[in-house]
Amino acid sequence: MKILFIDISLKGHREKYINSLVSSNPGCIALLPKKVDTVFCKQHVMKSGFDNKRTLITYLSFISEINKIVKSDAVDIIHFLNGDSFYRYFGVGLKYLSKPVVITYHHMQFGLLRNITLKFLFKKAFCGIVHTNHLENRLKSMGINNVYHIEYPVFSEETSLTNLEAKTNIGLPIDKKCIIILGMTSYYKGTDILIEALKKVEEPFFLYITRAGGKFNKDYVLNNTKEYADSIKCEEKVLTEKEYVNALVAADLLVLPYRYEFDGASGPMIEGIWNRKYIVGAEHGSMGELITRYNLGKTFKTENSDDLARVLNEVLKDKNTWSNEAENFRSELTVEKFIEKNSKIYRATLRKV
Repeated sequence: MKILFIDISLKGHREKYINSLVSSNPGCIALLPKKVDTVFCKQHVMKSGFDNKRTLITYLSFISEINKIVKSDAVDIIHFLNGDSFYRYFGVGLKYLSKPVVITYHHMQFGLLRNITLKFLFKKAFCGIVHTNHLENRLKSMGINNVYHIEYPVFSEETSLTNLEAKTNIGLPIDKKCIIILGMTSYYKGTDILIEALKKVEEPFFLYITRAGGKFNKDYVLNNTKEYADSIKCEEKVLTEKEYVNALVAADLLVLPYRYEFDGASGPMIEGIWNRKYIVGAEHGSMGELITRYNLGKTFKTENSDDLARVLNEVLKDKNTWSNEAENFRSELTVEKFIEKNSKIYRATLRKV
């Protein structure tokens, strides 16, 4: 079978995400914002401009661009790897694509208009894929049944690096529990909620922010953490792979104070689970459900810095253990299982054609 993989962004783990699917589907094609040397298949570079500017004109041009590739390259299945970009236009034009469509959604928001949009999108596709059980159940409760749940995989390899070695490598104290913030400090991740909560934490801690940027840049962080200025390290740069692994392994706690607007699979959370890190996260949606179901750590009331401070005081005082439930869930996060489950969907798609 010949699959056309499409993504409008290459940020974060997207290249590894695409390459895992490409490597297991010989003869496939990719439509991407730019040519990627680590994606080993025939590639088309996006010309519609939809990756940079989301207008109706660029969207329709994007659909037309896909149709031409489907015909010229004899494509059997179209797999959109970022369905989040389709909400605005209700999936207009998808039904005109001449081959079956599979759409992966990384996170979702729900509401009257969004729910209507989702029903349109799923109706126009063979199926949709989500990365959490919570989202699958939520969609099915809306009468959307052509949805599949596949866990977001971990792309990093296991490391022999110890917590002590990692802390030493990046200059973090070894006598305090370290809270690590991985990745860009985007608004939806709630970095400001954590910063405020730590003002009310009485137990010793050390905060390491790896990539301050956007609204919560380094100036913001330093200006709002003066009460515990000796217990923070803040950087702005994009970490190398080695630096990222050091930061992850150095963590004693991963704190994920995401706002209500985010519901989906969190990359830092999945990486943390793979490295057996204790998770403190917001109680709503997929994150709260995962933490509770698999005993991954503790939750706090979403967007409530006082409750986060309460939970952190408890967690920083206690010895945090890794549970059997957490280990069982960890075993589901391999790239091999991710590839296998996507392949089953492709085979099912062709059987229905």
